[in-house]
Amino acid sequence: MGPMSTAERQKRYRERALRDPDGTLLTRLQTMLSPTAAADLSRITMMTGQTRRLVVETALRELAKGLRAEETERRAFDRVGESIKSGRRLPRCGE
Repeated sequence: MGPMSTAERQKRYRERALRDPDGTLLTRLQTMLSPTAAADLSRITMMTGQTRRLVVETALRELAKGLRAEETERRAFDRVGESIKSGRRLPRCGE
């Protein structure tokens, strides 16, 4: 087999690079940030010693957790509203 082309070498590099040290498959995220957001990200990484990847992943997980909590709360309110409209009594804890 002859020498690899640049495209083939890049493809092999990306396949290796898209795994973290534990072997977990990673997804590439490429985005543009405003100067303010980029400065915030740099400041956070310098102050915490965390990588940009870890800072972004943590922020996304926290946001998703908050959204899940809001969704759970909204569903609970919807059930209460439906119960009131229908005249049904909601079960109490332990019933």
